[in-house]
Amino acid sequence: MSLRASNPKKITLKQTLEQQIASYISYPEVLLQAESEGVVVIRFRIDANNRLTDLQVYDGEDGKLNATLIKQLNGKKVFLTEPNHVEKQEYQARLHFRLK
Repeated sequence: MSLRASNPKKITLKQTLEQQIASYISYPEVLLQAESEGVVVIRFRIDANNRLTDLQVYDGEDGKLNATLIKQLNGKKVFLTEPNHVEKQEYQARLHFRLK
């Protein structure tokens, strides 16, 4: 999955959680300034209203990227295809940032 600075796309039920999350993210300024690419792992939970919560970002680098991604994603709504969603369940998404 490649993330680019673009307008958010319309989310469909067929998209994976990673694709849904990627649609909410614009390419972080801190990565653009550093002309950097890489993989970021995001752990999160989904509340009873299908909104992202308890976000944790693991990028192995600086806190600016973490804060930026959490700000962009916190409270965003996602759609699950799992019939038995458990609110306390932790999910993980790997996002790949590539300059183009």
